[in-house]
Amino acid sequence: MRHYIFFIYLFVALFNKAGAQSLQWQQVAPGVWKGIAGQPETYDLLKASGSVPATEALQKMGNSPCP
Repeated sequence: MRHYIFFIYLFVALFNKAGAQSLQWQQVAPGVWKGIAGQPETYDLLKASGSVPATEALQKMGNSPCP
């Protein structure tokens, strides 16, 4: 019985490490951070919409550290 429990724990530990991705944090604007995991899509809805951040208003609010 102990062998089965050991193999279950071993399988779960190996499976979790294989699927884990680390986040790469990037500052987009003052106080605005985004986390990137994996390969970004070629089509981005934010770029397609043409929206841009109000950087002047964000600078007035101040900067915040990376999460």
